[in-house]
Amino acid sequence: MSRQVFLYDPPERFVAGTVGLPGRRTFFLQASAGNRVTSVALEKTQVAALAERMDELLDEVVRRSGGSAAVPAVAPAEISDTAPLDTPVEEEFRVGTMALAWDGDEQRMIVEAQALVELAKRRGIAVLLVGHVTKDGAIAGPRVLEHMVDTVLYFEGER
Repeated sequence: MSRQVFLYDPPERFVAGTVGLPGRRTFFLQASAGNRVTSVALEKTQVAALAERMDELLDEVVRRSGGSAAVPAVAPAEISDTAPLDTPVEEEFRVGTMALAWDGDEQRMIVEAQALVELAKRRGIAVLLVGHVTKDGAIAGPRVLEHMVDTVLYFEGER
């Protein structure tokens, strides 16, 4: 499997959206420019965490610049994007990890999404994901663990 890089420098559109009925929806991040569209699947909690971290990163940029950074306090109404995802929505991969950074030279945010398990399989390395199971036997936190693993091991015992 060869490595794929989907670079949008910068994208014309970068949005989160869903496909499917309530309760059975799949969440996507979608970047597009011209006729190119890239859609990656992720968990609802990952979308929420990304939005929260973006706000925190922009606040930090303003704080560190002493208020001189060209970052508005709220998003301008003219850039609000409530349109549905571009169709057809074709999943390129399921997001395992995401990273955010601020490019001070270009004054823009960098978003990177990686398919963790696919990378590990390609390089032949093992990845150990540790999750918490509630007393009821449900996975606590992001449900991405259910979609990413080949084997699930349960360890029980006393402290």
